[in-house]
Amino acid sequence: MREAAAEYLATRKGVHAPGTTRTMVFTFDANILRLLGDRRLEALRPTDFLAYQTTRTAEGIAPSTVNYELGLMKALFNVLIKWEWIEKSPMPAGSVPRLRAPKNRTDFLSPDEWKAFLGALETTPDPTPGVFRSYVPARATIPVFRALIFTGARLGEILGLKWEAVDLDAGRIVLDRRKTQSVTGLTISAPLREVLEEAPTGNPRLPRLPPPRRGPVAPASGPGIVLSGEEEGRPEGDPQRPQPPAFLRVLARRRRRPAQDRERTPRALQHPPDEPIQPPVAGALEGGD
Repeated sequence: MREAAAEYLATRKGVHAPGTTRTMVFTFDANILRLLGDRRLEALRPTDFLAYQTTRTAEGIAPSTVNYELGLMKALFNVLIKWEWIEKSPMPAGSVPRLRAPKNRTDFLSPDEWKAFLGALETTPDPTPGVFRSYVPARATIPVFRALIFTGARLGEILGLKWEAVDLDAGRIVLDRRKTQSVTGLTISAPLREVLEEAPTGNPRLPRLPPPRRGPVAPASGPGIVLSGEEEGRPEGDPQRPQPPAFLRVLARRRRRPAQDRERTPRALQHPPDEPIQPPVAGALEGGD
């Protein structure tokens, strides 16, 4: 059983999403092979799986989880038949009835509850400087939650969203669903368009984070942070130089495109820079070094 499971799991890596594959490997290693790993395939009988159900239930495992584990073993046996490892499944259809599992109830927030939640974020005070060295104010997360509501996307899909995936003129947005390794196109609704149009564009700067030191550290102030390594005495790009937390870097990620490429960029994807273009210095166009 242990050898068969190893061969089976090795072929699943390119079939399922990475997260699903990790769950399958953990389930086999921690539970199935713990109880049945040393059994020979030709010696397995339906009574062995009934005993497996009883043992897992006695361990306090939910019926739905036990059914999932039995389903993995059925899938394993079906593949082994195709590989001619075995002639027939040791768990024939109907020989091991599924455990009755209560239907899970998912509670969704009502529109009024969502409004109350977003309103609470607006009034949530910032953490005290002595508790967190860096943080994102609750008010700054409101656009993220609104985007989650209006798209039904996962948190990572919204935090990783780039302007290249947004076409306001066509009213379409493309989500990179890494969990399922797929791409989904959505229509931009009126509330979602409002969130996108209010989102900053251009090249804003990240907030400056002070170097680690003892004692409370006050939060950064000002419109944004400049990550220059000059104050810390380290050049830009040095991995030892203090960096902002990942959540801040993701929230502050903005689209940046060279000026020479803007003529080939669709108008919906063009965004003006933060600062106006400055006139040339007098005499700069008259030659010289």
